[in-house]
Amino acid sequence: MAGEEEGTVARRVLVVEDEPKLAELVKVFLVERGFTVLVAHDGDKGLEIARREKPELVLSDVLLPRLIGWELCRRIKADSTLQGTRVILMTAVYTKSRYRNDATEAGADDFVSKPLDLEDLALRLESLLPVTRPASRRRAVSGGPPPPSGNRDPEPPDQAANGLQRTLVPMGPEPVSSPISTNAAAAWPESGPPEPPRRQRPEPTIDIDATLADLVPPRRGVPKPTPTESHFDERLAAMHRRFAAALPATLAEIEHVWATAAGGRETSLWEDLARRAHDLAGSAGSFGFPAVGDAARELEEVVRTLLESGSLPGGKGRLAVKQHVERLGALVNLL
Repeated sequence: MAGEEEGTVARRVLVVEDEPKLAELVKVFLVERGFTVLVAHDGDKGLEIARREKPELVLSDVLLPRLIGWELCRRIKADSTLQGTRVILMTAVYTKSRYRNDATEAGADDFVSKPLDLEDLALRLESLLPVTRPASRRRAVSGGPPPPSGNRDPEPPDQAANGLQRTLVPMGPEPVSSPISTNAAAAWPESGPPEPPRRQRPEPTIDIDATLADLVPPRRGVPKPTPTESHFDERLAAMHRRFAAALPATLAEIEHVWATAAGGRETSLWEDLARRAHDLAGSAGSFGFPAVGDAARELEEVVRTLLESGSLPGGKGRLAVKQHVERLGALVNLL
């Protein structure tokens, strides 16, 4: 007997996120859900990994260093070697409907907003990457037809070959007719009819293939061990604690960049301030600090609006940025 089986298709997801803590959170969550997760922290690296590893789905932030998410999506969709790769774009800033249209034009299959709702994200991934069930086992048996399908018992061997005749018992009130004729009964002696010969029961037959199939469950490959729900909750709680413990240092970096940008005239410093606020806006809400995430998002929007005006922030603009930095600091210090 020879067997053949098809296993499940691996579901690989490439997460392209420049905020390391958020990338780690998404990776841990998706691995617990049974996905294989790759991570890149900029658009160029994300495109390189996508072309090399051929993931089934790419989950990418929009505001990325080196290669923005829109362009990353376009290049993936234009690459003939990545046909069928799904792309979900995510961002904490571009939440308006027109940006969703931009995502569609770039070829994205879906668009999600930060802070991430991880359960909703998992549902979106499951809808784009349905689970591929393993094919039913196929057995090739040498010599003879394949085993019967369903739960029917296998047909017994041909009893006529052993000189035996199968007796059928009718269903109903009619008696079973005697196999011996009345003429033969008249010739019996007074001692009565002779004892009929004992029938030899046929040797029981066993369908070895079917028996083994019932005893041995179908092989579906060796599943990767996944943490238990309690273990996963513990890991998430530990990540939340680390994130909260790092918030004062993150705030100190933002305040330092703000003070340096306000005292000079370098556009790169203001862009750095916007990027740091963007990273915090995207991760704080996902880690359970929505007020901090909202304050960081407002700070980023103010800085980007001033940069898009074409000139460095003036007196009023700098005052607005200062107020948002102070509000963010007050929220972090309350934790």
